Amino acid sequence: MYGILRFHGLIPISITIAGHHESLLANLSKYLNRPLYVEVYRHPMGSMYVVLAYTSDPGLCEYFRKIRRMYEYKIVGITCENTGDASYFIALKSKCEFYEILEKYGVIVLMPYIFKWGKRFFNALIDEAMLKNFLKELYDRYGRKNVYFEKTKTIDVTKKLYSNVSLLEKCLKKLTRNEVKVLKLALKRGYFNIPRKSTLDQLGLELNLSKVTVEIHLRKALKKIIESIEESNML
Repeated sequence: MYGILRFHGLIPISITIAGHHESLLANLSKYLNRPLYVEVYRHPMGSMYVVLAYTSDPGLCEYFRKIRRMYEYKIVGITCENTGDASYFIALKSKCEFYEILEKYGVIVLMPYIFKWGKRFFNALIDEAMLKNFLKELYDRYGRKNVYFEKTKTIDVTKKLYSNVSLLEKCLKKLTRNEVKVLKLALKRGYFNIPRKSTLDQLGLELNLSKVTVEIHLRKALKKIIESIEESNML
């Protein structure tokens, strides 16, 4: 059931945790309208932790400023940047309670993991002999009702890890060469801007295509893109 990893003592698991009382990122995600993608690594020269985070919600930095004071005791330094339609930050923390539990039981978390609506979602690999005690510690810290656990198949873990990459590839496969060509030019010439900086006639003239043909390529391409996103349950 679990594939080749099982023969070497590892099993793949999926866990959702709510009830984060001390987690900066869980608290922050309550304010966001989009998921917060996170990677955490132990600093190679000491006991601190490096936290990298991204979200397509542009309000991340604003919300962080509102709650930062609550977590000053474990924040060594942080940089937050908003690019207009997304936000990024990198932090150095002296303490990371969740990651300390992972290290204690040798849990391998597949990065990035996700915070959404105050909950933490992650896939991981763990030695089967450590699973019982690992879950007990999660239950003790966060409350049994706040921890949802399931064993998964190795291949499902891999699929989840690369779901965004596969979605992009699947979407691109559906587009014809002409549809991609028209989409790229339309974007480059500002056709999708508000207000528009180009027209269908202008695009057609540059591509040596009729206005109707350009419109058909654009509509077909956009329909395929939206259908791919809908199939992934991201809409």
